[in-house]
Amino acid sequence: MRYGRGKWPGLDATLLARETISPVCTPAYTDKVKLTSPQDLTRATIFHTDIEEDWAAWFQAAGHPKAQIPRGLQLGDDAATLQATIDDQGIALGRSVLVADDIAMGRLIHPFDTIINASFSYWFVTPTGSDLSPDLMAVKAWIQSEFGTAENPDAL
Repeated sequence: MRYGRGKWPGLDATLLARETISPVCTPAYTDKVKLTSPQDLTRATIFHTDIEEDWAAWFQAAGHPKAQIPRGLQLGDDAATLQATIDDQGIALGRSVLVADDIAMGRLIHPFDTIINASFSYWFVTPTGSDLSPDLMAVKAWIQSEFGTAENPDAL
């Protein structure tokens, strides 16, 4: 499995899931900082990550292209950023696949409606032109079912 644009030399790629990006924080953080509009992010601690879809892209999509982006913090990786967000330390741009369980459990929420499409997606890759063994086909089917693409790959 790979995360990227789906084009790698010598590999066939099957799309598993597209991803979206949107701000996430805890319900308590939303109340603490009184987040009701994107302008309120100037009072928030925002986390920056190394994804292409950064805060400038999100503010642009939210209709605030000239917004002054708060400096914020950049932690070591997505896991550290997600944990700091869950620990009520700030707000981050959440990758939909990574935050799905935390959203479902109510640990995180989307304080704003604006969502942007990520340039990277999740892919199942195999060497170009290779025949998949029954075992590898079973693994592929299982991964597709985990991503929810086995039943309806056209839904992506």
